[in-house]
Amino acid sequence: MIDLFGIGNALVDFESEVTETFLDDHLLLKGQMYLKDEAEIESLRDKLASDLKMSSGGSAANTIYGASGFGLSCAYCCRVQDDEAGNFFVREMKEAGVHVDDIRVESSQSQSTGNCLVLVTDDAQRTMCTNLGISSELSVEDLNLNRLKSSGYLYVEGYLAASETGSQAALRAIGVAAELGVPVVLTLSDVSMVNFFRSNLERFCTSQINTIFCNEEEALSWAGTDRLDIAFKRLKEIGRAIHVTVGSKGSMVCGPDENPKEVKGIKTEVNDTNGAGDMYAAATLSMIARGFTHAEAAHFGNYAAAQIVRQYGARLSSVEVYQTIKNRFANSS
Repeated sequence: MIDLFGIGNALVDFESEVTETFLDDHLLLKGQMYLKDEAEIESLRDKLASDLKMSSGGSAANTIYGASGFGLSCAYCCRVQDDEAGNFFVREMKEAGVHVDDIRVESSQSQSTGNCLVLVTDDAQRTMCTNLGISSELSVEDLNLNRLKSSGYLYVEGYLAASETGSQAALRAIGVAAELGVPVVLTLSDVSMVNFFRSNLERFCTSQINTIFCNEEEALSWAGTDRLDIAFKRLKEIGRAIHVTVGSKGSMVCGPDENPKEVKGIKTEVNDTNGAGDMYAAATLSMIARGFTHAEAAHFGNYAAAQIVRQYGARLSSVEVYQTIKNRFANSS
């Protein structure tokens, strides 16, 4: 039995600190995600002054990695190339205890493993330039439906909306989960997905989603409003439970048949917001899967997110650190 079955992109992050002038010079809006080809990313990397920090990434992959660290049994479906980055990605997931036999390792040299250049400014905001690489070829054929049938939850990354074959894989997984009564969890991933790939995201929501994770900007963009209460009403049309992160203020949460409630955040030093939403989802789901209410789970989500923003990078240094954080939270509650 798998607690959490994830499907999404497999990326290796390369992170660098930059000035806002660097972003302006390269026509990059702070806090946005851009799809770039390999040559464009290489050109940007050549112009960076600071050393690049390498780590495995991908939004859903970060969440699955974290959820495994918090004690859930997890599996991940994605596609990587048989290259240095791909082997690095698989090795890290395996070391975290994630079932990696659903990760397809491609031996042809058509495209490299996907990568993401994460540019962090002084205010800890991250701007991402992503080359999906072979992740863009993730397809229905990559799905292990037997694994999905024995899973407690399906976790779907909104970034899959940027790829037609990825969208088809997500739709197939959501359809099978709905037929089997496996609760579906969807993350909207990034405001760029809402703005530019909304039609594909809406296809993901043809069956009502069990739980939706997003941040405030994504929620407001989805609803076309500047009022969070209106955004919640629109999101409740497609999801039974909603989690909207609102930065240092914490999160706004409503479980099934509940009104939204504020769950306060944790005061902390912020150095890098990359991965904060992924960590929030990992921690929250680790509690929901164990029977806690959405509001109760959100307290741990906010606590865990406060730990990841203190460091650079979207993941903690080892899976053992996740368990330490969980124990520390339990002792403080």
